[in-house]
Amino acid sequence: MNGRRRHCVIADDVRLYREMLRRWMSELGFECHLSATGQGALAEAERCGTDLIVTDIDMPKINGIELTRFIRAHHRVEIRNIPILIISSLHDAQIDAFVRQFGGSGFCAKPLDKSRFVYAVTRIMENLPDYQRVADAGVNDLAEETPETDRCTISHLLRRIVRDQYSSLEEGSGEDTGECGFTQNEDSR
Repeated sequence: MNGRRRHCVIADDVRLYREMLRRWMSELGFECHLSATGQGALAEAERCGTDLIVTDIDMPKINGIELTRFIRAHHRVEIRNIPILIISSLHDAQIDAFVRQFGGSGFCAKPLDKSRFVYAVTRIMENLPDYQRVADAGVNDLAEETPETDRCTISHLLRRIVRDQYSSLEEGSGEDTGECGFTQNEDSR
């Protein structure tokens, strides 16, 4: 570290999580900026720059997946290259691959365990070159790298969020994006 204090934007619509993450990140030496929405987190990252974004998936206005897409497509390279740690109670066995497909640098499941969270943050911050490829690749480039056998079954709410994201990517293409490249459980159709 070059003496400059590191900055982190935390986006979660649950105040308890925002405050808990602020404590944990402060202990790691980060100055934290909090937001209850992805929209606020994007504005904060644009306004002051940041070294890391920690975001929940399910939030109002702009969810964590949309936030990640906006960050990865940003016109300013320093914004586009910010590592993003996604947290959520919406998860399954393949969530890490899903998060990386959308440009996330890592994933932590809620309820959060402090030691696992700190490990994820440390790993992301120490391995920035490994995560740079994710920031520089487009969503479609990463999707092509995901083998069919790594596709996952996802919760109903997460499936809706993904469907919305693919729909906005494919808007006007006339293609059916209902399955979003993910397998669906029989009971969720």
